Amino acid sequence: MLCGRASTIKTAVIISTYNRAEMVCEAIGSTLSQDLGVRVVVVDDGSTDGTPEVVSSRFGSALTLVVQETAERGSARNRGAAEARTLMHHSLS
Repeated sequence: MLCGRASTIKTAVIISTYNRAEMVCEAIGSTLSQDLGVRVVVVDDGSTDGTPEVVSSRFGSALTLVVQETAERGSARNRGAAEARTLMHHSLS
């Protein structure tokens, strides 16, 4: 049990992005196609190019999308780890 919540998914892939709609979609697609049974968390760090809308329209509920005001890559990774609610996580930037 993690923070009072049971989870069958033990690992997450955290993908942080800023103004990289097409590139992040390639990374998401690649991760999801591997059928690893991981949770995918995408943290958009204040993009202005429509990245959150593109990600949401292409992948919908297959992942967790978090949008935050521009901070920095480290902040986005930390936010992703907090949202993942898994015992282990891997980051792609």
